Amino acid sequence: MADGLLLVGRDAVLIPDNSDLNEEVLRNLNAFIKDREAFADNTWLQFIIAVRLWCRWCLAKGHPYLPVDADYLRDYLLELHENGLAPATIRNYTAMLNLLHRQAGLIPAGDSQKVKRVLKKIHRVSIINGETEGQVIPFRITDLNQIDAAWQASDRLKEIRNLAFLFMAYNTLLRIFNLARLKVNDLVFNRDGSVMLNIGYTKTLVNGQGDHQSAQPQSVSQSAKVAQRCWLD
Repeated sequence: MADGLLLVGRDAVLIPDNSDLNEEVLRNLNAFIKDREAFADNTWLQFIIAVRLWCRWCLAKGHPYLPVDADYLRDYLLELHENGLAPATIRNYTAMLNLLHRQAGLIPAGDSQKVKRVLKKIHRVSIINGETEGQVIPFRITDLNQIDAAWQASDRLKEIRNLAFLFMAYNTLLRIFNLARLKVNDLVFNRDGSVMLNIGYTKTLVNGQGDHQSAQPQSVSQSAKVAQRCWLD
């Protein structure tokens, strides 16, 4: 099993060699991996990270990692917290292991009262110790204007490109993977000087057809127009 872990690709989950798992579970796992496109890229990446960490911990301890044992999971979560991992991240890892179990057709270990209790313990201990949930530092318009002032006259193509994408992200509040899907023909420069952006793909809109009922085109600011023109030109 240890050798097998080295062969796990970026987009695959190690299928365990565990005699306790029946053929149906193994078929479910293989089908789950084949249908990975059912999940958002970010969700799948989080899933892979969580499962890999759990696998490595179990292999180091000499434990089978699937099915996920509630007692072993409890010890694992406590160790993660002792090593400084945030409660929110620990909850996310637990959710991903629950996802693995559900897709395999198994009862999630996270449904165990032992696991639920240890998650509450971790949360309560964190509060008592003065730990706080980290918040993302906001990127304000003043920050964007400072970058604009520094880069707007740049002759470096990389900075012109980055400025265009920063303005696009700020004006649309799109996720980074949504921005990466945008094409040049998604931008429409109107005669009146306005610019419209057609968003054909979001987390909830995956048909790529630009269903305006779910994702209306969004206006782009004057500064964004300049940045986009510079980048396209």
